[in-house]
Amino acid sequence: PPGPRLRVAPAKVTQGLLRRLSPGAIAIPLIAGGFDALDALRRLAKLGYKGRALVLCPALPVPELVTRELAEAVPGISLALVMRS
Repeated sequence: PPGPRLRVAPAKVTQGLLRRLSPGAIAIPLIAGGFDALDALRRLAKLGYKGRALVLCPALPVPELVTRELAEAVPGISLALVMRS
């Protein structure tokens, strides 16, 4: 079963928080107020996160392009787009 869900601003994520929570996956909006998925993913990579990231987004015409751009920026993180209609 999934563990607890927390909402944390990207700027508040620390190595200590990642170690303590040891998340199986992190959900990130593609675009949100004040940041986007690329910013958040780069921060996670800088903190040493090597897990799975679920990028929440609306339906996209060519999702492979977005996945490729994000994956190239953070090669150590496993990415999946989760498209909502």
